[in-house]
Amino acid sequence: MTRWERALYSGRVLPARQQAELLSLISVKTGQPIDRTSLADPSGYGLGVMQGTTQKFGTFWTYEGGTFGFRTLHLYLPDSGLIMAIGLNSSTSQDHAMNLAGRVYDTLLANHVIAAK
Repeated sequence: MTRWERALYSGRVLPARQQAELLSLISVKTGQPIDRTSLADPSGYGLGVMQGTTQKFGTFWTYEGGTFGFRTLHLYLPDSGLIMAIGLNSSTSQDHAMNLAGRVYDTLLANHVIAAK
């Protein structure tokens, strides 16, 4: 999954025009096209991917999907090049996948695997 993500976001999978369409964003907050997300407008959807901006991660690309009893989450942090792929074999009424990703990120920072943004 991480190899796919790296190839996808680096532009090695799709022709340039389709890559631009994939990464074009619509704000979740306003429903209008945006160039990128920000802390003021933190979530935008492209074609099958989402861009978010948070204090912890900065600006990142993500996707979460799954079926009954199984979910996957990917996060790509362009500033550091970090890609996280998380697979979960349960489904609950509250989704904690992003919380888990935050804990993984904190662990990587604390162990100097990645640098703070």
